[in-house]
Amino acid sequence: LGPIWVWLVHSEVPSVRTIIGGAVVVTALLIHIGLEFKRQARPARPGVTGLPSPN
Repeated sequence: LGPIWVWLVHSEVPSVRTIIGGAVVVTALLIHIGLEFKRQARPARPGVTGLPSPN
């Protein structure tokens, strides 16, 4: 969010590379969040805890 504050406070326009980099980061974050929600929404199989067996 730093470049946005600089843009708003000092009227310094971010470069195209800054905008592209920010878009890449935000896109990756949204994909990660979406996949996490999808993973949590999936019902767990009965008897599967995700923990290793005590053998």
